[in-house]
Amino acid sequence: MIQYKTDKGTVEFDSAVFGMIAMETALSMEEIYAVTNARGKVIRPRNPGRDNYSFIEIDTTEQEDQIDLKIYVILNFGKSIRAVAMEFGQAIREKVESVTGFPVRNLTMVVTGVKSKKIARRELEIVC
Repeated sequence: MIQYKTDKGTVEFDSAVFGMIAMETALSMEEIYAVTNARGKVIRPRNPGRDNYSFIEIDTTEQEDQIDLKIYVILNFGKSIRAVAMEFGQAIREKVESVTGFPVRNLTMVVTGVKSKKIARRELEIVC
């Protein structure tokens, strides 16, 4: 559970909330082929089980009202990785803050592969 305190009480969110926001945002972008776990295995959006949210790591910061996110993805070939990261980062930040009220302090997109005809393995970390 991720939580922060307000003057009216404590607000708690399950990590699945952040996972669903990230999954929806990632799959809405045509530049992102799929979300993956840290080892590069594709995670399907409606696949139940414990690996369902292994594509995202959520850490609370020293300040309790901010979070750090790390998201694992495979990109489609053809667009600048940096441009995709910045666009994705902006979209995630806006959606997380509008839905949960948590500002995202650090967002890292880890590119585990690039898809053209086949998936070429990569291990790139981009801070968005």
